[in-house]
Formats: sequence, C-alpha cells, structure tokens
Amino acid sequence: AITSQQAYALGTAQVVALATDDFAAVNTASIAALQTAQIAALVTLQAQALTTAQSLALTTSQVQAMTTRALVAVTTDVVAGLTSEQVIALRTDQAQALTTGQAYALTSDQMLALETQDFASLSTASVQALSTGIVSILSSADIIALTTAQAQALATQQAYALTTSQVESLETADLVAVTTSAIAALSSDQIVALRTDQAFALATKQSVALTTAQLVAMETQDFAALSTNSIAALLTAQIAALITSELVALRTDQAFALTTQQIVALATVQLAALETDDFSSISTRSVAALTTSQVFAITTAQAQSLSTQQTVALGTAQIAAMETPQDAVALSTSSIAALLTSQVVAITTSQAQALTTSQATALITQQLVALETADFAAINTASIAALQTAQVVALTTAEIIALRTDQAVALATQQVFALTTAQLVALETADFAAITTDDIAALQTAQVVGLTTADIIALRTDQAAALITQQAFALTTAQLVALETRDFASITTDSI
Repeated sequence: AITSQQAYALGTAQVVALATDDFAAVNTASIAALQTAQIAALVTLQAQALTTAQSLALTTSQVQAMTTRALVAVTTDVVAGLTSEQVIALRTDQAQALTTGQAYALTSDQMLALETQDFASLSTASVQALSTGIVSILSSADIIALTTAQAQALATQQAYALTTSQVESLETADLVAVTTSAIAALSSDQIVALRTDQAFALATKQSVALTTAQLVAMETQDFAALSTNSIAALLTAQIAALITSELVALRTDQAFALTTQQIVALATVQLAALETDDFSSISTRSVAALTTSQVFAITTAQAQSLSTQQTVALGTAQIAAMETPQDAVALSTSSIAALLTSQVVAITTSQAQALTTSQATALITQQLVALETADFAAINTASIAALQTAQVVALTTAEIIALRTDQAVALATQQVFALTTAQLVALETADFAAITTDDIAALQTAQVVGLTTADIIALRTDQAAALITQQAFALTTAQLVALETRDFASITTDSI
C-alpha cells in the first residue's frame, strides 16, 4: 500500500499512470496527502473509481482542484456522500458541470450548503432532475438566484412542491418563465402566496392556464393586478367562475378589456357586482350582446352609469327587459334623449309610468310621437305637466285621444294654450270637461272656434263661466246653441 509520504511524492504523470484498481486501493490517509496538482491530474476513470471513503478524505482544496471532467465521472453515491464543507468548496463551473444523476443524488444538507451562485449555475437538466423533496427545502436565496432558464425547466411536480414562501420569493422574470403546465399545477395556497407584482407579471398564456379553483383562490388585489391582456384572454369558463369580490376589484381598464363573449358568460349576480365605473366602461358591442336576463339584473346604479353610446347600443328586447321602475328611472336624461325610435317603441307601459319629470322633458318630439299610445297614457301626471310646449304640439292625435282624464287635468295652462285646433278637437269629451278653468280662459279664439259640439255640451258650468269676452264672442251659432242652459246662464254679463 502507498504511504502518505509516497502518495505526496508521486509526480502527476505517476498519479495518472495508476490503474483504477490501484487507485481505488489507496488508503484515505494517502488520498488526503495528495497535492492539489495531483488531484487536478486525475483522469475520468480514476475519478470514477473513487470510493465514498476516499471522497470523504478529500480536503476542500482538493475538491476545488478537481477538473469538471473528473468531477462528472464521480459516482452518484460518492456525490451523495460529500460533506457540506466539500459542497461549499465546489467551484461554480463544477456545480454547472454536475450531471442530472449527480444533481438528483444531492441530499438536503448538501443542497442547503450549496452556494447560491453555484446553485444558479446548475444546468437546466440538473435543475429538472432535482427531487421534489430537495426543491421544497431550497432557501429563499436559492429561489431568488434561479435563472429564467432554470425556472422554465421546473417540472410540474417541482412547481407543486414549492412552499408558499418559495413561491413568494420568485423573481417576476422567473415566474413568467414557468411553463403553463407548471402554473396550472400550483395549489390554491401557492396562488394565494403570489405577490401583487407577480400577478401583474403573469404572461397571457399563464393566466389562461389557471384553473377555475386557482382563479377563485387568488387574492382580490392580485386579481386586480392582472394585465388587461391577461384579462381579455381568460376563457369564458374562467370568467364564469370568478367570485363577487374579484369582480368588484376589477380595474376600469380591465373591465374595458373584457370581450363580448366574456361579458355574456357572466352570471347575473356577477354582472350586478361590477362597480359603476367598470360597468360604464364596457364596450357598446358587449352591452348590445347582454342577454335579457343580464339586463334585468343590472342594478339601479349601473343603469344610471350607462353612457349615451351604451344606451343606444341596447336592443329593443333589452330595453323592455329593464327592471322597472328602478332601472328605467335611473337612466340619465342624456341617455333618454339618445334613445332610438325603435327603443322608444320597445318601452313597456310600466317603464313609461316610471319616467321621471326630467326624463319626460328630455324626450325629443320624435321619441314622444314614437311612444305607443298605451305607454303615453301611462305617463304620470307630474311628467305630463312638465312637458314643454314644443313636446305638446308634437303629440299625435292618437296620443291626445289616449290621455287619461287625470293627465288632462294635469295639463298646464301653457300646454293647453299650445294645443293645435286638431289636438283640442281630438281630446275626449271627458278629458276636455276635466281641464281647469284657468286652461279654459287661456284658450285662443281659434281653439274655441274649433271645439266640437260634444266639447261644448261637455263643458262644466265653471268652465263656461271662465270663458272670457273674446272667447264668448268667437263662439259660432252652432256652438252657442249646443251650450247647456245652465252653462249659458253661467257666462258672465261682460261676455254676454
């Protein structure tokens, strides 16, 4: 057997000349006595012949002196037997040279001992070869030190093996590099552990890879951090799985990024959860695609937030589906004024009845004319009284006929004064007989002359008494004859 002194005295050529059997027989003391130059001279076969006992005898300087060619030839058993100090002594290029088998053989203690720069130098194949147990004990420094290529090399099982602390330690550039299959394998706890900037950094394909359970598990602030591209790429099944708090947390630009298919995929409770700023940012195409059930589910605040363009985009069936009176009443005056004729026609009787004074006065003449007579007759008296004279003049004969008696009573003096002769004649006798004495007194002589015999007969005594001199003077012979005797008797002496 070679003594320590003899081993130390061997030249490098002599070391190289040692047969593998002979080299394997060298005792540990002699191995420890070898100079670093002698270690550096070891050939592949000699390195391969190293026993666990011999490797343990190597000093840190000797380990560091070994060539990468020799190191990769060392058996996995020998690698697994290295001490923490020997692992620490590895050069970066040595760590980089480790084979997949050697990397897999590393123990927990050895991995923890590996310098972060050495860990970062491991080949992607070596990283992929690490056991899930080893992956789960990597330090935060190691995780931070991961290169993009190493992160991309992580297998599905390895990604799943990461602790929540490790997930949180991942650099955003590394997270973006993780494969979609690895992303999809993350547990709900791992998803919860994501930092907001990590969520923002997720690539579109990674967002699409998220399972519905993962999306639901995501912190609201993280969901709100997703890029607009990621939001727009989400599948309808993912959209349908979103919880209320996530929809509430949507940024306005995220809501704007939602596609028509995604909007339609929202359940009614999900749609109703959208903040008004977000709802008003939805594209007109998406608004037009809303189902009648979704429109019915819109909140009053959302209805109020609809822009003019969004309102115009609503179909007739959608207009009719609006919940009344809350939603119809909530529409802004600008939205009301922007309604198309076809949309006005689609207004339901209960919606017409719910119109506020400001909404009624916002209707343009074409819209008033387009209203179904039953809908016009349903408008509340306060809204009728608020109509502008230009609106009154535009009313169709059918609408005038459809007026309820209480609506006729609600007509203001200016409104009655603005009625054309044809409109006045079109008033039902019961409606004419219901208008106030002030309204009667305000009639123009041309309007008085246009009154039908039935209107004259229907006059109340106080209405007849309200006729002023010019009006009485304008009555035709036929109209005077038609006056009830009690009405004629009530005409003032001045008028007589």
